[in-house]
Amino acid sequence: MRFNRQNRRSFFPSSRSGKRTPFARRRIFLFFWIGVLTVLGLVPLRDFNIGSLDKILHALFSFITVVLFFTGSRERTIFSLIFIGFLVLVCGILIEMIQGFIPGRTSNPYDVLANFIGIAVAVFFLAKRYGKA
Repeated sequence: MRFNRQNRRSFFPSSRSGKRTPFARRRIFLFFWIGVLTVLGLVPLRDFNIGSLDKILHALFSFITVVLFFTGSRERTIFSLIFIGFLVLVCGILIEMIQGFIPGRTSNPYDVLANFIGIAVAVFFLAKRYGKA
């Protein structure tokens, strides 16, 4: 098969009118969201203290990330939902491990627990919402 515009599959597909599809808009926002979270997670913070709000933010950000991943995917099955949750958890663990090596940041296992709680709530919510459980 020859490569041309008609048979090319794009990661950000457009409709015939040239407008981005809802999946493409969600993916663009998802990449922006992941970039913001990565920067927030890896930039040294010296005089910034949010106290106990930290765990709530970890759970909330993990929840939002799973929701964005799942709603941006074309395949909405329970397997893909669990896989997305696992992927987000692994990324959260890796970021926590990297934070231990960054001056001004500390690695905290309770942050991973907060991530897991946010992911579990998102998986439960999406499984109920989309009726795939």
